[in-house]
Amino acid sequence: MNEKVIFKNIDEYILTFPSNVQEILQSLRKVIRESAPEAKEKISYQMPTFDLYGNLVHFAAYKKHIGFYPAPSGIDAFKSELSKYKGAKGSVQFPIAEPLPYELIKNIVKFRVQENIKKGKEKNTKKRGEPMRNSKFEKITIETTINAPVAHVWKFWTEPVHIMKWNSASDDWHTPFAENDLRIGGKFLSRMEAKDGSFGFYFGGTYADVKANEIIAYTLEDGRNVYITFLSDNGKTKIIEVFDAEETNPVEFQEQGWQAILDNFKGYVEKNFKA
Repeated sequence: MNEKVIFKNIDEYILTFPSNVQEILQSLRKVIRESAPEAKEKISYQMPTFDLYGNLVHFAAYKKHIGFYPAPSGIDAFKSELSKYKGAKGSVQFPIAEPLPYELIKNIVKFRVQENIKKGKEKNTKKRGEPMRNSKFEKITIETTINAPVAHVWKFWTEPVHIMKWNSASDDWHTPFAENDLRIGGKFLSRMEAKDGSFGFYFGGTYADVKANEIIAYTLEDGRNVYITFLSDNGKTKIIEVFDAEETNPVEFQEQGWQAILDNFKGYVEKNFKA
C-alpha cells in the first residue's frame, strides 16, 4: 500500500492483509459492533472507524501488532488494564502473536459509547441558532511547555535531523524524510508513514512568517494556515500552535493527533537537551 490507496469501506481495508490477520481484524470488528450496535462503520484517516456522535474508536493492522485507538480518554480510563501493552496518549498496541484481550476491548468500547452519547446529548441541547462545531472554519489550539530554553527548542523544531526523530503521533509511525527551507516563502516537506510501510503521506507547505525563536507561520498545500508561537519563560519554552481544521475528519480527532505529535516533541527535546 502507499499514500494513493483510498479505502471505501472496512471490508476493502481488511482484504489487503494475510488471512490470519483478516481473521483477527474481523473478530475485533465483531466485538466492537456488539459493544456499540448503534455505531456506524466508516474509514477515517485510512483506518477502520466506528462513529457514534463523532469518532468512537479506530483500529489498524501493522506488521507485528494491531493498533487500537479509543481516544485518550479510553486509554486513561483503563490505564491499569492496558499497562502491559505498548501505547501512546490515545492508542494501544496489541501484539498479533498474542490473543487480543476482547473482554477488555468490549469494556473500553462501552465506556466510549457512554462518553460519546453524553457529548451527543449535550450538542442536541444547544439553543436553536447557536452555531455547531464546524471544522471548515474551526481553528484548533494546542500547547505544551518544555523544560528547555527557547533557542534549543527552536533548533529541535526546525532542523530536519531532529524532525525525523520526533514527528509522529504514536510509536508505530515515523518520519523517514524531512527537508526544511526556513525562511519567508521557503517550503518544507516531510514524509509520515507507518513503520511497517503499510501506508503514509507527505506533509508540506510554504512559510508565511518566520521570526527566530518567536514565530513560525505557514500555509499548507491544501490552503489551511498554521501559526506557532514560542514563548520563553525562565529557561522553559511554551509552544502555542493554532491551525485550521480540515473538513474530512472530526475536529476532536485532529486535535488529538496534533497534540500527540506536540507531546512527542516535548518528550524528545527534554530527553535529548543538555544544559
